[in-house]
Amino acid sequence: RNKSQMLNDFLSKYNQRMNDKQLPCSACTEIVQGANHHPWIYVSGRNKNYGLQNYTCYDCKKQFCHGCEIAQMPSFCNYCNEKACMDCHTMNACAGCNDSCCDKCDQLEDECEECQRIFCDRRTLNDYNCVVRACYCCGRRRCYQCVPILTCETCHISYINMCHVLNV
Repeated sequence: RNKSQMLNDFLSKYNQRMNDKQLPCSACTEIVQGANHHPWIYVSGRNKNYGLQNYTCYDCKKQFCHGCEIAQMPSFCNYCNEKACMDCHTMNACAGCNDSCCDKCDQLEDECEECQRIFCDRRTLNDYNCVVRACYCCGRRRCYQCVPILTCETCHISYINMCHVLNV
């Protein structure tokens, strides 16, 4: 047997063992049970969540039933690939792309000075939704929704001059 098959066997046995333990939910005391569509741990190699665990806070190790998991661990951190309950970490979502980030990773650090929304640190030319831009004139930082992008009529390069746009 190859290593990937051994790992799949282990994960399958882990799923079965966790279901057999009949663990109570930390929030409502209902028995936590994995399901085919939402197992304790994803075993299918075709699933993008392969090897990730459900129903358990990655920090305090409390278990939550499916209903309470949604309420107690509403988001998954896209940076550390972990779930944590609200007692352990708070989750923030990027105002541009809705990617989630826990306060432990703290990757959502760009704040628009106009609307105070928080954005992730993506800096791609194709994803203007996540970029907070600094004005070339005054240096203030604003998001794409508060100030539109301007394009130079000569060289067609995008730039931002918020003082000109907002008549400041």
